[in-house]
Amino acid sequence: MHNMNITFTTEYAAKAGEKYYFVASEMNVVCSIDIKENKMEIVGCIPDEGIFTERVSIKIVVWNEELIFIPMNGKKIWFFHIAEKKWRSVSIKNEDIQRKVRQAFIYRERLFMIGCHYPAVVSIDLRTKEIEYIDAPYKAVKNYYKKASGVGYFRHDCVIKEHLLYIASFITNKVLIFNLDNFEWKYITIGNSENGFSGIAWDGEFFWLSPNNEPFVIRWDGKKLYEKYSFSCQSKDEIVMFTGVVSCGKNIIFPAKDAKYTLMFRKTNGEEWVQIEKRYSFYNICNNEVIYGTTDGKIGIIRPNNESFIIQCSCKISELLEKMNITIREYKDFFCDKFLNIVHENGNLNLNELLCYLNIMQLNKVDLYKNVTNNKRIIWNRLIEKEFLGR
Repeated sequence: MHNMNITFTTEYAAKAGEKYYFVASEMNVVCSIDIKENKMEIVGCIPDEGIFTERVSIKIVVWNEELIFIPMNGKKIWFFHIAEKKWRSVSIKNEDIQRKVRQAFIYRERLFMIGCHYPAVVSIDLRTKEIEYIDAPYKAVKNYYKKASGVGYFRHDCVIKEHLLYIASFITNKVLIFNLDNFEWKYITIGNSENGFSGIAWDGEFFWLSPNNEPFVIRWDGKKLYEKYSFSCQSKDEIVMFTGVVSCGKNIIFPAKDAKYTLMFRKTNGEEWVQIEKRYSFYNICNNEVIYGTTDGKIGIIRPNNESFIIQCSCKISELLEKMNITIREYKDFFCDKFLNIVHENGNLNLNELLCYLNIMQLNKVDLYKNVTNNKRIIWNRLIEKEFLGR
C-alpha cells in the first residue's frame, strides 16, 4: 500500500516565481509544481487546521514574496513566506462559516475577499492590518440567498476595470459593480430570468456572462444593452454548467464543469462557437499563462508562446505519510470515512481514491457493495462495474 500513489485535485493554482502552488481539495496539503523537473512536491499544510480537512483554501494570492491562502473552510487568512518558509495569520469575524471565499485579489495594497457564503466583502489594509466588512451588497440580495438552498452569493470570476470591480451574482440575474476606492456599490439587472451567473469576463470591448444552468451565454456592454447566444442544453441534471468564463486571446472560453462540452466563442462574433469535449475543475489566466485543472488530478499550463505542460499531481502514499506526519491508522480511517460519507461537490469519488480504499480496507467487490447504500450505489454503477468488470 505504501508504494501506491495518491492523487490530489484542486480548484485553483497560482504562480510565484518559477513554481506553481495549490492546496489539495481532499485534505490540507499544500503542494508546489516545478515544470522544469516535471514534478509535484509537498510543501506542508496550512497551520491550525486538521490534516484531513477538505477545501481549506481554494484561492491563493501572491504578494511580494508571500503566498496568501484565502480561507474556504479554513478559519484564518494565512501568509506563507516562500523563501523563509514562515507562516503568519490574520483573523476575521465569524471564522466558523463554511465555504467562505472563492475570489480574492490585491488592489492598492489592500486585500479584497469577495464572500461566497461569507456575507461581506472583506477589505484588509496589508500595511496596517485594518479590516473593513462591507455587507450592504449582501443584505440587498439576502432573500435570494435564502431561497437558493446552499448556493453561494458569488463564485470565482470577476473583472477589475480601473477602480471598479464587476462580479456576477450566482443567485440572481444581477452584476455587482463595486467601487474599490470608496466602497460604493450598485447592482445592474440583466434579462428577465432570476437565474444566476457562474462568471464574468471582459474582452476589451464587451463583458461576457457565464450562465448558472440556463442554455445561453450573454454578451453585455456594461450598461443596458446585452445579447443572448443560445446553445443546445446538454443534460437535464446540470447544476453549474461552467466553472466560469475566461477571455483568452481571440476567444471567450466557458470551461465545462457539469456540462458535457466546453464552449469557445470568437470575440468578434458571438454566433461563432465550437464545442470541446473537456471538463475542468478550474481554468484561469495567471501572468498571461493559462492554468487549468482536471478532475483526475492533472494541472495544465499553456504559455503565451503556446508551450504547454501537463503535470500529474500525485505522490507515493509513503511520502505523504512521512511529510505530513500521518500514521497509517489515521490514513485508513480517513479513507474509510471518505468513502462512506462522500462530500465531493460533484458527488463522485475519484477512481484512484477508490482503488486506494479497496487496498487499505482489504475489501473485495462483494464486501464493498454491502457498504454502499442508496445514492452510494451510483459509485458502484459508474466506477466499479465499468472499471473492474469491464461493462
